[in-house]
This record gives sequence, C-alpha cells and structure tokens, in this order.
Amino acid sequence: MKIRKYEIEKVTIVLPGGDLVYEGTKDLDVYLETVADASPYVLLDLVNTKYLSAKAIGLITFYVKHFREKHGGLKLIHVNNNLKKLFGIAGLLKVVEIFESEDVALSSFGPQIGKLEKMSLWAKEAVA
Repeated sequence: MKIRKYEIEKVTIVLPGGDLVYEGTKDLDVYLETVADASPYVLLDLVNTKYLSAKAIGLITFYVKHFREKHGGLKLIHVNNNLKKLFGIAGLLKVVEIFESEDVALSSFGPQIGKLEKMSLWAKEAVA
C-alpha cells in the first residue's frame, strides 16, 4: 500500500492509500514507527480507508498511547461513520481522538504547535 505524508508546522499528516487490512496494517506499522522518531505530533488521515482490521485498530491504539507518552499525540481525521461505530463498539472513543477536519485537529494540539493556534484565533476573530 502506498502511504503518503506531508507536514504542516510540527505536525506530520499520514495518509494511507487504502484499507488497513493485511499488508496495509504492516505497512502502517513500519511507517508510524519511523515517523515516531521524527515527530511527536501525527494526524492519521483515513479519507481513503473504508475498512480496518482488528490488528489495525490495535495498532492505532498502541501508537496513540505511544505518542502521548512522548508528550505528543496521534489523532484521526476524515473517519467514515462505519469506522467511528467500530471505534465506539471497541470502547476506544475515550482513547482515540477523531476530528472531521484537518484544521480543527491541528489546533487541538495546542500552543506548542506555534502559528496554528494564532491562525485559529484569527479565524475566530474574523467570524465574530
């Protein structure tokens, strides 16, 4: 499976190219392991992912805890309703943060990200 990544400020966005089953899960594990050494803040964009295996759910949960221990975070964006239900059934919505948009997820990392917080505040002031 092809996995792309790009960076915004100090956040690495990881974008799997399909479903996280079989080889996809293994590829994601290797990818997140290398990203973990370089960046403590990661967004996993599941816009192209329709299916997750039990192993993928366990892997995501492991890395959420791993990044938190490094005082960073792994958060999910663009998760379809079926996958949200799956996380809910597994009782993981208390552990895994899921966001609808990249901007909201980025600002959720807080002031340690830098200009992101300021841009979010400017956007709120422009709306008011």
